[in-house]
Amino acid sequence: MARLRTGRAEDEELVTLVEHDACGVDAVQVLTGCTFGKGNFFFRDYGKHVYTVARRSDGKAGISAKPKRRGEGEPASKDERSRRMLVAPLDELFDIQEVPLELPERASIHDSVQCDTCGEPTMATRVRDAGGKRLCVPCSETGLK
Repeated sequence: MARLRTGRAEDEELVTLVEHDACGVDAVQVLTGCTFGKGNFFFRDYGKHVYTVARRSDGKAGISAKPKRRGEGEPASKDERSRRMLVAPLDELFDIQEVPLELPERASIHDSVQCDTCGEPTMATRVRDAGGKRLCVPCSETGLK
């Protein structure tokens, strides 16, 4: 955030891409203000602890933070690593670099339609046609036609 010279996102002025779904992602949402609900938080299921944050205002490249590899002399226990993370400078913990990034489109709002089977409101762009019935994804996949 310091390298981007910005604060938390109030709307969509920042975009964040994360490449895993572990607990660190929660902290990234708190720090950046980016969320799925705002449409400026994106998940790529690569299984890597990589976080990329970019400003929309100038279309500049994002800042990507990747944990540095653990080397010899690194604390072995989880408690010791946690304590170190709280006091160590960021450049000791992360490889932070500017990366080229094609920004995702801004969030769009879609109408909801009722699933003909379960009755739940479903985003219109996610409804599937099954023999003339409008079905949500779970109903279409379970054969509840």
